[in-house]
Amino acid sequence: MDIYQHFNKEEHRFVDKILEQIVWVVDHHSPKLLNFMTPREQEITASLVRRESSIFVIFSGATSEAERKRALIVPDYYQENNDDFSLTALRLTYSTKFATISHQNVLGTLMSLGIRREKFGDIYLQAGQIDMIVASEIADYITQHLDKINKAAVKVTSIPLNDVDPPTEEWAEKRITVSSLRLDAVVAEIARISRQKAQFMIEQGKVQINWKLTQIRSLEVKEDDLLSIRGIGRVRVLAVAGQSKKQKWRVVLGIAQ
Repeated sequence: MDIYQHFNKEEHRFVDKILEQIVWVVDHHSPKLLNFMTPREQEITASLVRRESSIFVIFSGATSEAERKRALIVPDYYQENNDDFSLTALRLTYSTKFATISHQNVLGTLMSLGIRREKFGDIYLQAGQIDMIVASEIADYITQHLDKINKAAVKVTSIPLNDVDPPTEEWAEKRITVSSLRLDAVVAEIARISRQKAQFMIEQGKVQINWKLTQIRSLEVKEDDLLSIRGIGRVRVLAVAGQSKKQKWRVVLGIAQ
């Protein structure tokens, strides 16, 4: 059976990389720590590791709310501890009097420092404070070189992992009616665009469902699905509340704030 048939073409390179790490762990009987992964990448990694009975994988992003996590592939006899994941928590503080800082501002600044996205995990923003989880090997580099984000001066300090303060995620409820639960119909209504434009967005790879890139515009949306739409953000399907007399579907959404 072709292992690649279970994954999108865009995921094949990642699959190859994980298969290489699996072979290394099996051959060396030693643990292997990998970089931060998206939830979809974690799902792929777990499915590949399950093919080998002599190893298993553990994920950690330091907080129970974490989406991005590091993976540790280990022999089946291995007893892991938290230090194995080499996670460091950094707190950035700044004055809200002169600037506001967005998640995109933080990402852009870290990238401009030459830091790859897989080297840091979740970023938690609050007014005047940003907590983020990073790979320990780059923590000192960030502390030494990060002093400004979006023209605001920032102070970077290391804090215990237990002190990380994720804000409560807020979702604004929105109710829509759609002629179909197809992905293109739902995206069109959310984005307030034509169905044809929604189909184009999906085909161009601008829509993810449950962290998985899809170009299948006819895919049916279900309760609890999480959509990520470029230019819109994250939208969770809270409920599919049945059909109206005109045979339109009532859908309750949560829009990430």
